[in-house]
Amino acid sequence: MRWLVIGVVAAIGCSKAREPGPIGEQVPGDTALLATLSIERLRASEHWPKLESALAAKLPLALVQRTCATDPVRAIQSITLALPADAPTDRALVLVRGVPRDIADSCVKSFAAAQQMMITISDEGGLAAYREGDEAMYAAWLDARTVAFAPGDLLAKERLLALAKPAQRDPAFADALAQFRKDRTFAVAFAAPAQSQLASIIAQSGLEVQSGHGWIELGTTLRAELTGRFATVEAAAAAAKQTFQGPLAKLKATHRDREVVFALELDAAETAQVVDQVLSLAR
Repeated sequence: MRWLVIGVVAAIGCSKAREPGPIGEQVPGDTALLATLSIERLRASEHWPKLESALAAKLPLALVQRTCATDPVRAIQSITLALPADAPTDRALVLVRGVPRDIADSCVKSFAAAQQMMITISDEGGLAAYREGDEAMYAAWLDARTVAFAPGDLLAKERLLALAKPAQRDPAFADALAQFRKDRTFAVAFAAPAQSQLASIIAQSGLEVQSGHGWIELGTTLRAELTGRFATVEAAAAAAKQTFQGPLAKLKATHRDREVVFALELDAAETAQVVDQVLSLAR
């Protein structure tokens, strides 16, 4: 548990004086799925109080806020998940944009002292090490607003070191990434090679889409759009004819060649209902 809390604290800080770069350029070259949640945009929505309470129930945010002289939690700007096509959780990376590193490091030290832990912080081989005795939790500082860690194994270096390798993108993912909508509450871009774990996960939705990009904008109402590319024109046409239940019954599909654009817009009552459903699943 102590490393989870240290990881949360470290993940809300940032590093060097460089300005933030495009998030898609900061993930490993084998990334096949990139998803970003804008905490800034969520805070601006009327649903934030409910969402914040749900997060506080799952994460030790109140403990961090009580311990640290400066509250770093409320400065988080966005959280991004980067996953390779083979999709094992220990190869996932999480990138967080937020507070300067000095605030995060100060918070780590304050938390450690409160828990009677002896934490030292140093740079080791291009990574930041938050060390207690012979063990260290590693993070990679990417710029003045972005820090990365590997939630599947906070003590491992291998995945973080891959961030320094030149990106050689799958062309399908590069095409999807070019349409990434960082100006939305949630944005995703992906490419799922045949036989990959990611392809199997996506197939469970009933849509065997090969690549795509999409977004969700959450305010009083919810708007969403997903553009998916299929293997054949026939597969795309079949996907466009699918029907769904619940709020997704309002999904509208536009078919063109191998691509289908799925669009959804919910009214205020439907949006509130969806938010409540999502929160109930997270409990």
